Amino acid sequence: MKRKARNQVTVSAVPARPQDRTFAGRMSVDPITATSWGSLPGSGREHTVGPYPSGTLLWFSFATTRGQLQSAWCTPVAVTVP
Repeated sequence: MKRKARNQVTVSAVPARPQDRTFAGRMSVDPITATSWGSLPGSGREHTVGPYPSGTLLWFSFATTRGQLQSAWCTPVAVTVP
C-alpha cells in the first residue's frame, strides 16, 4: 500500500506468476459481511480508492483473471486509511 493523496489509499495485486497481468479486485468497509463486497473498476494490478475518513478500515481481495476465467479470491487484506 502507498499513500496517493489525502484520505486515499493505493493497493496492488501481487502476481503469483509473471504471466498474470489482469485481475479482478474487490473492496469492503469493515466489518466484512457476505454482502459488503464491491467490485473495483478495471482489470489492472493497482487501484486507488477514496476519499474515506482517516482511520477507516478497508478490506481488499484480488483474483487473477484470464478471458472469462477467474481464480479464487485471495485472503482479504486490511488497510487503514491514513
